[in-house]
Order: sequence, then C-alpha cells, then structure tokens
Amino acid sequence: MLLGAARCSAEHRDFPGTLHFIFQPAEESLGGGRVMVAEGLFELFPCDSVYGMHNMPGIPAGDFAIREGAMMAANDTWTVAFSGTGGHGSMPSVATDPTSKVGIWTRLMSFLRTLLCEGLHAVFCQLPVICLSNGWQRSHTQSPAHTIA
Repeated sequence: MLLGAARCSAEHRDFPGTLHFIFQPAEESLGGGRVMVAEGLFELFPCDSVYGMHNMPGIPAGDFAIREGAMMAANDTWTVAFSGTGGHGSMPSVATDPTSKVGIWTRLMSFLRTLLCEGLHAVFCQLPVICLSNGWQRSHTQSPAHTIA
C-alpha cells in the first residue's frame, strides 16, 4: 500500500513541502514505531504530521478510515503461569491440576471483557485477549504446569 502511495506521489509532484514515506518493521511483535522513534527517526526526518496506514477488516477496498489519535489496538505479550504437581490420569487424587485454575482465569477474563468492553472499539478497552494456551501434554496425564500467553 505504501509503495503504491509513494509511486503515485512521485508521478504527481504537485504539492508543496517534503513528504516522507515511513515503513514500520515488526509493528506487531518487536517494537515497531516505538523503537523507530527511540532510535531518532524524527530527528533524522522531521515531520509536521504523520498518517498511518494498515489494512483493517470491514473497510472496503479503496476506502480509508481516518481519525485523530489511536485507531487500532496495540499488541503486547504477557504470560500467566499456573503450577501444580501433575500426575497420571488414573490417580487424579494425588495430583494438583493447574488446568482448573486456568479455567477460572479464562472465565474471569471473558467476564471482564464482556462487562467492560462489549461493543467498544479495541482502542477504548484495554483488557487482554488470550491467544495461546499451552499445558495439556498428553491425553492421559495431568501436566504439572500450564501457561497462558
């Protein structure tokens, strides 16, 4: 998208001023714009204003949605670890199963998200969304640990 905009701008140079095209690497995982700003991007390329562009579900091809300030949710990583003693499925009474705690945690997150954020755009609601759950190792064992990320 940005290369297309740069090409179009290069073909139609009928605007005053300077135009910078900024590609943001790793915007969803390794820092993206935050790292670029910290490394002095705007000292090297001063800008009066910045416009971001990102594809977004629900916006028809060829249309743009514009607003001042944040528009999409941020990405971050967090981990909650539950631990127990684990054991064999034939003797659950001697194991402390962490998955029961995981169930309580996920129900709490779901409840809070529904109570506080249902129907709100992601930039107005700052509760975590669980995207990965790891801990069930085999169908016949109770894992001694469970991690949600």
